[in-house]
Amino acid sequence: MGDLAAAETHAAEALMASRAAGDMPGETGALNALGIIASDRRQLPRAMAMYEQSLALARRTNHLSAQALALLNLGNTAYLRGDYAAAADYAQSALERFQELGQQHNVSMALANRAQADIKLGHVAAARRGAREALALVHSLGAQPSVLWTICLFGQLLAQTGDTTQALALYGLARAQPALDNQLRVEIDEELAGLGLPPDEVAAGLAAGARLDLATVIAEILAGDW
Repeated sequence: MGDLAAAETHAAEALMASRAAGDMPGETGALNALGIIASDRRQLPRAMAMYEQSLALARRTNHLSAQALALLNLGNTAYLRGDYAAAADYAQSALERFQELGQQHNVSMALANRAQADIKLGHVAAARRGAREALALVHSLGAQPSVLWTICLFGQLLAQTGDTTQALALYGLARAQPALDNQLRVEIDEELAGLGLPPDEVAAGLAAGARLDLATVIAEILAGDW
């Protein structure tokens, strides 16, 4: 919902309570939540520190799922810091753990994160394959916020290859959906700023995208038409 102050209050209370109770899985989750909040605020060193603490604790307790989640979020933060090779490595490590656990939704997120790093590394074909695989998976699961995130990943891919018109359309489509979450809204705004386009061109492109039909676009992407 974007209320980061309230989120931080709850996460800090959860951290205190879990430590007082000796609940290490709870502590791991609270640290991860604090890392997400710091990341949303773009307090990246703090986010890295929270995720690293979460990962260390998850390793101490042999909590494979929490390890994978911390690795996934470390990759997100490495990406935001511009360390795309590290982001790809973290995503791959998380992917392997999620696959071992059979956590299909998280598998899709790790695939998408690796694809996002591949875009920045210039591995366009690999990025396209990974993004399409991620979209197919989240669509089959009915995970609407993740569907929107993966559609925006194709927007990044199109922008990277010079097709800003189509990229704007996908961003506009995602922004118009009720399932859009705060984290993705922030990322879209950052991507739009990075395009360096005139404001009127951006507004027109987003408006055109908002008129697209989500189901149709998903089918077209999966068919290889974007």
